[in-house]
Amino acid sequence: MIALQLPIVSGAAPCAAALLTAAILGASAVHKARSPDRTAAALAGMLGVTPRLVHPIVGPVALMEGAAALALLAPPTRVLGAAVAALLWLAYLLVVARALAAGRGGRDCGCSLGGRRAGLGPFQLIRLVVLLATTALAGLDANAGWPSLTAALAATMLFLLYLAAEELAATQASGRYS
Repeated sequence: MIALQLPIVSGAAPCAAALLTAAILGASAVHKARSPDRTAAALAGMLGVTPRLVHPIVGPVALMEGAAALALLAPPTRVLGAAVAALLWLAYLLVVARALAAGRGGRDCGCSLGGRRAGLGPFQLIRLVVLLATTALAGLDANAGWPSLTAALAATMLFLLYLAAEELAATQASGRYS
């Protein structure tokens, strides 16, 4: 696999992006493994099919997310992990966009890592575009090496901001503060 190395994005930034993407994918994999019925129901609602049709893919998707998360952690497999993660984010983006275009907004997307059920809307599209960009940054510098303490702290801060944004979007979608 060919990796680009740009001086502007070398060092801590790609490592932090890889750690952030790995944390989100890992949490998502655990979420799907712990709640396969909710995930299947949410996906079925977005696609307009019965949960029985999509339930068989929930486990394999969770495994792909977990494998991509692990691959993002090690420099030798980071580009492969970023490629798999980008394909997952792109697939999710297409499903969400299709659901919104079909008028299925407001349904639980099954994509909130917190306990709240997040209604499907523009936030999910924006989040997926940002995740795609973050994943691209993670895969840009294959020679970034092992994450430094700075990269780990940056990724932790960004993950906490991600969770806070998710909670705000879920609260706003529930109409609690609108």
